[in-house]
Amino acid sequence: MGNKAWYLGLKWDGQSVVNSTPDHPWVVNGKTAGIARTALVEPGVGYFTFLQVHNAGHMVPMNQPENALAMVEQFFSGEF
Repeated sequence: MGNKAWYLGLKWDGQSVVNSTPDHPWVVNGKTAGIARTALVEPGVGYFTFLQVHNAGHMVPMNQPENALAMVEQFFSGEF
């Protein structure tokens, strides 16, 4: 929750777009694994995604290995 508060309060060019974008469920293998917020910061520049994995601490791969792998795969595939 602290990281979410930090990034929502961060002053930068994309702040208004990110802050006005709603959270949505992050689903892995048909189950809700967390919440995400994905905002198109600027066309042609890219997206900003904040992801909170349910039932995981700072070591997501240790607490939620299947979801951690899905997160990395989605990041590299451009799915976020």
